[in-house]
Amino acid sequence: MNREGIRSPRGGKWNVSTILGNRRRCTGILNNDLYIGRIVYNRQRFEKHPVTRKRVAKLNPRDDWVITEVPALAIVDRGAWDTVHNAFATLADIPPQQRRRPKRLFSGLVTCGECGGSYTVIGAERWGCSGRQNGRGCRNGATISTAQLESRVLGALR
Repeated sequence: MNREGIRSPRGGKWNVSTILGNRRRCTGILNNDLYIGRIVYNRQRFEKHPVTRKRVAKLNPRDDWVITEVPALAIVDRGAWDTVHNAFATLADIPPQQRRRPKRLFSGLVTCGECGGSYTVIGAERWGCSGRQNGRGCRNGATISTAQLESRVLGALR
């Protein structure tokens, strides 16, 4: 969608959390019940953190959620929705370390010196800060090729 110039709901670029969201909090396109015509009230509450005084979202127990069916709002077929959620449920039973193996030697091991976020593959065999790539305010624009990264780390280990 980014390549095609389609704007995200807030007008910026699409990122992983916009699509996947959080399964427990039912956020993101693939988890939001509104797409199948269901409005959920009282899903969360906000409390002030005692030290920082910032608002913190707290999930309410599922028994307290108020669910209202509104079929006129559905934009996703219920069968497709159920298929996706059955696939998610299947994956939930498999420990994360067994779901898939990293494609590259240093996947998940390289971090940004500026913001502490992870370095991920951002282009054709180039690594960069995911915080900068996903618009989280990191100013580190440095990238490195996979070959260069592996050569430097393995050379240092030798």
